[in-house]
Amino acid sequence: MPTPVDFENQMIAKQILETVVSEFGGSVSFWERSRAIGLWDYADVSIGDVSIRVGASSGCIVSVNGHPFDPDMKHNDNLESVRKSIQKVLDDYARWHV
Repeated sequence: MPTPVDFENQMIAKQILETVVSEFGGSVSFWERSRAIGLWDYADVSIGDVSIRVGASSGCIVSVNGHPFDPDMKHNDNLESVRKSIQKVLDDYARWHV
């Protein structure tokens, strides 16, 4: 059973993500509760022509396209890590859609 701390951690993860998405000039869709085990909410991020599936966990982790780690293999649990993960998706998109 989720605790108030779980929900607080999840809200922090969402705030981290929403801050980074705002820096990139993007938007976050409505959050949806996961049907899987564990407390995860998922949303879609739009930045320009790029759509990214993101998640926020009760462990204060942000997943970006299913990856809970940044390109340096550090947990996506802070602004810098989430920023790196989003930037990698954008760079990969640009590389493959020229």
